[in-house]
Amino acid sequence: MNQNQFNFEINAKIPGALGRAGVIHTPHGDIQTPAFVVVGTYSKVRFLPPYQFNNIGAQAMISNGFHLSKISKDIEQYGGLSKYSEYNCPTITDSGGFQIMSFGSGLGKVISMDKRNIAREQFKAENKNRLARVTDEGVYFKTNETAAEKLFTPEYSMEFQHKVGADIIMAFDELTNIGDSREYNEKALNRTYEWGSSVFT
Repeated sequence: MNQNQFNFEINAKIPGALGRAGVIHTPHGDIQTPAFVVVGTYSKVRFLPPYQFNNIGAQAMISNGFHLSKISKDIEQYGGLSKYSEYNCPTITDSGGFQIMSFGSGLGKVISMDKRNIAREQFKAENKNRLARVTDEGVYFKTNETAAEKLFTPEYSMEFQHKVGADIIMAFDELTNIGDSREYNEKALNRTYEWGSSVFT
């Protein structure tokens, strides 16, 4: 691992527009933007051996936070996600929020694709009947109807992402769906803000 401090350096801008290119400096190497980032859901990309990583122009890997949370101690003991993956590259993790909250679809978070009525409340399952229940505290979820309910919090999301040593980590945010009203989306946005504030203050 090199001793780069994390920062973003802008090298070029499009005059009169927002477009820009630059370099993200991370402890595990630089990422030239725009970048080709491979998806290694469980910390490795299927059928992509380490010796071919650079050959395809990949600069970084993004992994699934929820799945990595189950093996975060192993990754930490191995020396971090970059080393564990054997790609020795900059790494990115998501918060795990999408995977946790998508369990809610199992009992009808959205049960109709009728575009005329999709936002009507009767077309969504009651919160208590979902496999994922969003609260201000975090998300209560279970992987199937008979499983014990677990609580997934913003603090836990940050904890395991830090534990695996990812260079770029994502804040835990609420996943909304096409059936949610503008009012609910605004509420979810504020909840996400509060989750982030609770972790970073």
